[in-house]
Amino acid sequence: MAWYDTVDREAVFAVMRRWDETAMMFNRMHRRNAPRHGEIAAGGAHMDSWFAYEAIMGFLSALRKGLDPEQARDAGKAAGVYSVELWNQKRARDPVVHRNVNTADAYVERAYLEVTAAAGAQGPAPTMGGTHCRGDGGRFTCNAACGLPAAKPVRSCKRNG
Repeated sequence: MAWYDTVDREAVFAVMRRWDETAMMFNRMHRRNAPRHGEIAAGGAHMDSWFAYEAIMGFLSALRKGLDPEQARDAGKAAGVYSVELWNQKRARDPVVHRNVNTADAYVERAYLEVTAAAGAQGPAPTMGGTHCRGDGGRFTCNAACGLPAAKPVRSCKRNG
């Protein structure tokens, strides 16, 4: 029995589908920014989206195989580290294009938090764009999804800077 058999599967699968779409967006971004056949890459910025894609897909793949979220998080981070290490080895004499091996960890962490929140293991799912804060007459009042008191006027929410 997989870990998601004991939780709200549809909520978890919905989050997984959203992250799959995000991974595909990173893949499209990489293909759009990568040098064409016969061209020489100037730098390595086109690879950042590829590292994010690899890490997210490693996380989702582990979840689909039935691993629990913590193991899937480790698998996703390992996939991201592996792809960055390959890139850094390929460009060993050009440290300008080297990337930190933990480049894509933030995406895996956010996906992990959203999956565990959907499974009911933690509080409300973090949002990606500040959709949980609403304007209130020129001042912003958080509706407590970020942990601030609902009645406290704030300039910006803790989660959304």
